[in-house]
Amino acid sequence: MAHVAYVLAAEFDIDEGATLRHQIPCETGTDASLLAELMLPEGVHNRTEDWTIFYLNQNPALSVRSPVPESNGFTTSRANGAAQANEAVKSDKVLYVISLVKVKKDDTVRRGGITKAVAICTYHPFIQIYKPILLLALEDYFKDSTSTCVERLYEALNEMDLSQCPVLSPSERLVLRVSDRADLFEDRFPADTLVATPSRPDMELQSGPHDEDDFPKTPTMNNLTPGNLWSERRPTITPADFAARSASHAQRHSTPAYKSSRRSRDTHFYETSVRYAEFDLPVRIPLATFPEEVGDYSMIDLIKTFPQSAATPHIGQLHPHLHTSGASTPPIIILLNALITEKRIVILGKTQSASQVANLVLAACALGSGGGAILQGFVRRAFPFANLGIQSVLETVPGYIAGVTNSVFEIHADWWDILCDIETGKITVSKNIGYPPASATNALSASTSSAHANVATKEVDKRDLDPRLDHPDLLLMEEVSASLQGHHGEMAIRARFAEFLHRFVRLAARQEEEASGKTTLSFPCYAYTRNRLGSGVLPVDDLTWLKEKIVHAPRIQAWLSTYACGLVREDFLQKAQTRALRGLDPAHQIARLRYGRQVSLSEIEDIFATLSQSVKSYDQVIELLVLLPVHLGGLGPVALGLFHPQRTVRQYAVALLDAIGQYTTGAKFLQGLNLYHRLAYERLAAERVQNGT
Repeated sequence: MAHVAYVLAAEFDIDEGATLRHQIPCETGTDASLLAELMLPEGVHNRTEDWTIFYLNQNPALSVRSPVPESNGFTTSRANGAAQANEAVKSDKVLYVISLVKVKKDDTVRRGGITKAVAICTYHPFIQIYKPILLLALEDYFKDSTSTCVERLYEALNEMDLSQCPVLSPSERLVLRVSDRADLFEDRFPADTLVATPSRPDMELQSGPHDEDDFPKTPTMNNLTPGNLWSERRPTITPADFAARSASHAQRHSTPAYKSSRRSRDTHFYETSVRYAEFDLPVRIPLATFPEEVGDYSMIDLIKTFPQSAATPHIGQLHPHLHTSGASTPPIIILLNALITEKRIVILGKTQSASQVANLVLAACALGSGGGAILQGFVRRAFPFANLGIQSVLETVPGYIAGVTNSVFEIHADWWDILCDIETGKITVSKNIGYPPASATNALSASTSSAHANVATKEVDKRDLDPRLDHPDLLLMEEVSASLQGHHGEMAIRARFAEFLHRFVRLAARQEEEASGKTTLSFPCYAYTRNRLGSGVLPVDDLTWLKEKIVHAPRIQAWLSTYACGLVREDFLQKAQTRALRGLDPAHQIARLRYGRQVSLSEIEDIFATLSQSVKSYDQVIELLVLLPVHLGGLGPVALGLFHPQRTVRQYAVALLDAIGQYTTGAKFLQGLNLYHRLAYERLAAERVQNGT
């Protein structure tokens, strides 16, 4: 399989300007001068090195038009690359381009320096893997500026072996990306990369039939309390005792037990190498990346660049789609709203490197897409690095996101809707931005009037209706700020914004359903009734829903007419035919177990009964685990069923945990249960076997 479609080489000529010297394996058909200018950013002469990122095939002006000759004495790798490049031409598949430019001082030439750049056009969004080889290749190109040097790089990249690289499903990627475990999905890797190691006694969990004799006698579940569970009459169980009893039980019943093994490498990556210039360069392929998630960006850097602590975090008039918290709207929320509602966005770094600007654009796209897992369409309108040469191209792209270093963009407020200044940390709203028509405002008022009527008959303090109290946007940023102060990692921040967008889509589905009577964005919304589980996003009460509706309605109304919304509809309808868990809304059921107030005994029983009957296959288990990430307590909501006063609920909970634990990934989630939960699970499972149920 070919990984790279083209390798480009450019240099700055004092007479000709930015010039594209080589295009391998053939010309792209894109404007050569435009490509050269994108590879050689403005102000590069003030630096010794810089990186730029841009895309091809996202816009007619930046499309690959020339078919690659597939047979002309090429090597096998080059012929394969030509064939796949032709496929990209036919399908308009986006090509991700990363370019390295260097300036070397040389007093023997005019202007006292030589500027050259090499770019790789790849089909993979994880463009960061090519940085080490680009560093070596550009050094070679300074020594030998012929096409032979560029061809050597092209062939080396396409000979990279990814034949054994695991291809994870979207659900598997969602599970992997929010876990710190380095051994998830290890069974998807070649067996020779595994290193068997003894399991820690306190992390070992056996599955299968259980004997009550393996465990000390315990109080019944009806009168189980922390006091009698850990009373002096109860023998003390150490982790070693627990593991020994589990091992003894498993041996007597001849049930295969899951033994934790450790990979010699982190399973978040597939490790391979590229042979170039007699060097074997190690390459780590990230396995949890989505197509809309490009490069090695940092959402933490984006948040710190536009802090809420700025004296005047935003400039310009308030806009209903952007300032959902009024004048106190945090800058990151303004940016997030602009991304969701497809406003024209420019991220400006007048004295910054092109790489810094590009990385912030990539982080902004990940912010608006939920790490590429919730919303789509950002790659088609993102320009990580742009210059004046493609300003006319930007005008043809609705809701573009562009990173620039030229201060001319700041002057032309008609080119953008919001301007994010990296150096000041401020966000400016253009005076030329469009506002929603009066008809839309009237419709919005009408949509909230019915909710007002529902609570009008109740004795409610008017202050409770103030949406600024417990405002979702402000609560989100408070949680993010607390995570940053607690030195939480990048993945924790990404996960929090993804959860916010996931709920936003479900809220939009409910608002659409209330307005038109149906929705194709997500599951329909209705409460639980006997023998019918609830579905969709449901508020705790009418007052809470009214406050959420007031806050989200403006951006929901704007988002419903965007291209990204159409992609969500298509994705939901497609998943309705392919998802493993059908006939229920699993997110609703887990939310009821995790956050529900005054959940009836019958609803709890029906939830556990349905889940235990529906979750059997591997794909069904993985789809359920997506909703049970470790940072939200893992299997905690399910494990609470082990302590329910109804015996049937406890049995359903054990059956569900058994179904989860029969697969390697599920067994590792079971290891995450605390000792209190695991003891209850083992004891109830033993009782279940003894009773023959």
